[in-house]
Amino acid sequence: DTIESLQKQLKEQIERNEALTRKNELLQKRVDSFSRIFGPDQIHRLEHPSSKSHWSDQTLEMAIILYYKVGTTGYNYLRDVLLWPLPCVSTINRHMAKIYFRAGQNNDIMKLLSLKVQTMSEKDRLICVIIDEMSIQQKLEYSYTTGEMVGYPTVPPHPNLVKERKRKGIDQSKILASHVFNVMIQGLFLRFVNLVDFLFTDRSWCPKFIAKRLFTVFGQLSEVGLKTMCLTMDQGKNNISL
Repeated sequence: DTIESLQKQLKEQIERNEALTRKNELLQKRVDSFSRIFGPDQIHRLEHPSSKSHWSDQTLEMAIILYYKVGTTGYNYLRDVLLWPLPCVSTINRHMAKIYFRAGQNNDIMKLLSLKVQTMSEKDRLICVIIDEMSIQQKLEYSYTTGEMVGYPTVPPHPNLVKERKRKGIDQSKILASHVFNVMIQGLFLRFVNLVDFLFTDRSWCPKFIAKRLFTVFGQLSEVGLKTMCLTMDQGKNNISL
């Protein structure tokens, strides 16, 4: 009887172990499935909904791409209705505010653009570059993004303007910017518009400097996977000089 009892217990134990093994394999498959979609920090948030743990850089990068793909309404639906473990919109905006984007320095913008381009088809990568100038009030302001005073031109003035001011005894170094030179891109098939570069300018600018900067931007766009098909601008005398 004792041997039979022990054998029965052993059999039951083996069956329990086999059941646990099957259950563990099933759970592992589920974890693997979740891991293909969500990162470790997201899975942690699913397991602990009240957790305030920090989001990883990978999750924040993915969330920013998703947010700009589906918009605020779609993003909030995924997060609030379908309960996807995603950072809130205010968290995304706070991290986006850290992006370094100053006149003539657009590396962070190009990095974000490269993330957006990754999921585009070949046709959707065809773009038009648009250059445009807008008048601004001449003044110095403190930039909370860069922590410095801005307001001076970041582009050399046209040589003729330099000669004119020199003849009149005007100190060129004290002249504030009166325009912003914007470089934007627009999809030819996919509807999107992005500002990719800007410069502070005087009332006229050196065409050689601007041309060189534009070629740099064209190269950057090519590196991130976009193909520039055309360039549009108005017929202002500065643009014509290009």
